[in-house]
Amino acid sequence: MIELRVLGALRLSASDGRDLSGFNRQPKRMALLAYLAAANPHGLQRRDTLLALFWPEVSATKARASLSQTLYILRNALGEQAIVTHGDDEVGVSRDVVWCDAQAFEAALDADRPDDALALYRGELLTGFFLSEAPEFERWVERERERLRERAADGAWALAEAQATAEVVQATRWARWAASLAPADEAVMRRLMTFLHRLGDRAAALRAYEAFAFRLTQEYELEPSAETRAFAEALRREEPGGVPAAIRNLPPVSAAAPGPEPTRPRRRLIVALLGVALLLTALGLGAVALRRSATASTFQRIAVLPLANLTGDTAQEYFVEGMHDALVTELAKIRALSVISRNSVLRFRNSTKGVPEIARELHVDAVVEGSVVLAGDSVRINAQLIDGATDRHLWAGSFVKNRRQVLALYGDVAQAIAREVRAAVTPEERARLTNNRPVDPQANDLFLRGRYYCEKWTADGFSRGIAFFRRAIDQDPTFASAYAWLSTCYAGQAFMGYASPVETNPLVKATAMRALELDSTLGMPYVMLGWVRFITELDFDGPDQDFRRGLELSPGSSWIRDWYANYLQDVGRFDEADRMRLQALDLDPLDVRTSFALGLEYFMEHRYDEAIGQLRRTLRLEPGYPPAVEVLSLSYSQKGMHEAALALCDSAMALVPNEFPNGDCGSVYARAGRRKQALEMVQQMTSPSHRGGPDLLGACFVYGALGDRDHAMEWLRRAAPERSQYLVFLKVHPLYDPLRSDPRFQALLRELGI
Repeated sequence: MIELRVLGALRLSASDGRDLSGFNRQPKRMALLAYLAAANPHGLQRRDTLLALFWPEVSATKARASLSQTLYILRNALGEQAIVTHGDDEVGVSRDVVWCDAQAFEAALDADRPDDALALYRGELLTGFFLSEAPEFERWVERERERLRERAADGAWALAEAQATAEVVQATRWARWAASLAPADEAVMRRLMTFLHRLGDRAAALRAYEAFAFRLTQEYELEPSAETRAFAEALRREEPGGVPAAIRNLPPVSAAAPGPEPTRPRRRLIVALLGVALLLTALGLGAVALRRSATASTFQRIAVLPLANLTGDTAQEYFVEGMHDALVTELAKIRALSVISRNSVLRFRNSTKGVPEIARELHVDAVVEGSVVLAGDSVRINAQLIDGATDRHLWAGSFVKNRRQVLALYGDVAQAIAREVRAAVTPEERARLTNNRPVDPQANDLFLRGRYYCEKWTADGFSRGIAFFRRAIDQDPTFASAYAWLSTCYAGQAFMGYASPVETNPLVKATAMRALELDSTLGMPYVMLGWVRFITELDFDGPDQDFRRGLELSPGSSWIRDWYANYLQDVGRFDEADRMRLQALDLDPLDVRTSFALGLEYFMEHRYDEAIGQLRRTLRLEPGYPPAVEVLSLSYSQKGMHEAALALCDSAMALVPNEFPNGDCGSVYARAGRRKQALEMVQQMTSPSHRGGPDLLGACFVYGALGDRDHAMEWLRRAAPERSQYLVFLKVHPLYDPLRSDPRFQALLRELGI
């Protein structure tokens, strides 16, 4: 079947996979085909309508001749059966011959399948296409864009409403996406604010309003209407009777029985009152604890919510985020305590949800809230412990250190929390938490900026993070944690394909070794050493001890478990990999990367149905997450579901076009019989200008999927000296399956010692 895509960039593919983009040399032909396929109502169109749309400036006789000639050319290119007529007056496109994404999009919405519909909505109708000599056609395009945009928004709202009870994070994302389709519509903005308020996230509703007001001012030199301003003000005050009726009269999104809603402002007041402790620190006390009610029971799972920035300077956000990250890292050194990873708790930044609700979503026993205050050369962390089941305040403390003693500050807070939850801390763990090494304040500032950017896991984030870590080391050459994080940043850069492993792997090793020379109690450098040994030396056994040592030093780290699971997966120890990955997901239940990694692991294990299920759960956490879309496409491809696989690959390429083409999507096209497009992708991905350098293994994957073993082995041989991370997948990756029976492949495995 011929495939016509008009949602997003115009694209036409023949049933044998040939690219028919040559029609673009005659845009009116493509425009006519797009109109016949996508016009609403679907079906046959009157010739008179077509003449008025496409040939308005010529005589009727000449216009009819031009239409007939264009239809003749379309039939020759697409097949005689592609164009259908009814008498002399009506013409259309056969649905049995030409598949159109716009028709499929609307059919899915009509069948109450909005999730399938929105997977097809890759952009507005005929993005970037323009037919200057046909103004009526252009007006039709504008009307249809608006109509289809509204239908897409309706579908997204339907998904948001359907998921509002069980999948709050996903529901919020769909609602925001729906609102983004009408960025200047005040009624839509009020609907989004109402929806977020119903979900219990008043702060998010107000942030949405502020962003909307700013956009109106910047782009249109307007301000929100009095109605919208009053709506936002009522939310801001939250006074009895002050909430708009549009919100007040809505039914609750949860079926749970109503009860007293704990308010976060009350807790912030408690934290603020701890400022009194500063009077005591002036008398020489470094930390003060205020106790309320009974002490905590033994808690095994806790979450540290993002720390409030009370520095009075929004530019210090990176500093506060770094403090939060460091505190979670310190607590993860205690084996008896399970601490939810920072990526999951970040979803509750500025949330108005009560502690019991947050505790239920994260499956924790207790929650820690806190704030950071800077006062001259001092740093103060205020913290309080709250029972996750009862919302009862159990303990509060204030901890102050000079900025040079910030490492000791983290350990003090972590040990205090451990005492309050009655977690057993071994002497070795206590020693690791007692870090009295002074740190240069400027170096620490640069270090925290580096962490802030490196954790974004983007090309720009890695580059900026590396630059800040280098500056931190220049400022303080004995700063072990800066070396450890620099090593990790280099490894992430290569792992994500933003830099050549040949260049970065030596840097990963050198910086990790230097970190351990300065501080052998850090777990992160051991993991990096193990990973780089595995990648560069193809040592399939030795790195295990490095990963184990890293886990011993940071037993509660989901991050270390993720890297360890990657290693176990790639060496084929699948049962151990699954256990390690599930432990990581238990510590980071709402993190999209950890969720994706489990789906990728199932794919590597050839468990395609389970991979599809897990990756769909990942996409509920973050709709459109490109790596999940890409591996979901591969999973469908391996099951022979080629149309679904192609659609997903196209979506991934539309989401992050600068990262494509690559071997994954190239192999999907190859397996679907789209040989020409697959080979064109090989040509692009092996070009020296390709992102991160030529993708040699990508070419191997494509030729393997095409059944061309000779070319596949040629590219694999060329890739071997690169020591790419994908080379370690030789034992397990499904895309190598077409080569496994080839004697040359087996010989290469023996040469590499695999």
